[in-house]
Amino acid sequence: MQQTEKISKDNENIKKLTDALSTYTQKQTEALGSITEIKQKQYENNYNIQVIQQKIDLYSQDKCPTCGMSFSTDSVKDLKTKLFNLKVEKDNITIELNGQLEKANADYNAITEYIGKLNTAIYQLNSDIQQLTAQNSALNEQLKNNAEFQGINNIINNTTKQIEDINKQLSEDSAKLKELQTLAIVYSIDGVKQKVIVNYLPILNKELFYFFHFILPP
Repeated sequence: MQQTEKISKDNENIKKLTDALSTYTQKQTEALGSITEIKQKQYENNYNIQVIQQKIDLYSQDKCPTCGMSFSTDSVKDLKTKLFNLKVEKDNITIELNGQLEKANADYNAITEYIGKLNTAIYQLNSDIQQLTAQNSALNEQLKNNAEFQGINNIINNTTKQIEDINKQLSEDSAKLKELQTLAIVYSIDGVKQKVIVNYLPILNKELFYFFHFILPP
């Protein structure tokens, strides 16, 4: 009974853990998606920084190496200022994206670790259920064998009781048969003759002796 209750409880816990596993697997997928998205933004931002840096390097020269235009004009200086500011903005985005990626990786690793613990717990519970099921089967088999053994003992005990009753009845019947045989002998013809000879013949002899010696004349 305890094994059955434990198996039922373990199955309930497995259901809860499986539901949690499904939830955290979804979170893991979402975290991986976030990592992929952040890396894509990093790639695009790094590309923009590279392009901006190339332009800054270009306008840092005195003149255009292709057409020879001077880069000392106010418009070019204004453009270089905008490029520097844009580079700073992109560098800040790099720092922000790096922080986001670090957090996303930490979240992903924590979720993955927790999923591992859930899988371990589910595996352990399944192992416990298998062990308890085996113990329960062995116990049921033992109870079955005990029931069969008890049944055989009951049959033996009942049979022994019946034999004792039969022997007792045989003993009583033998005593009665002996009495009947004695009566049969007594009341048979030979028995009656024997009884007459034993009980009445001596008396008859005495009477005859008396008659012949004292009653009849000499």
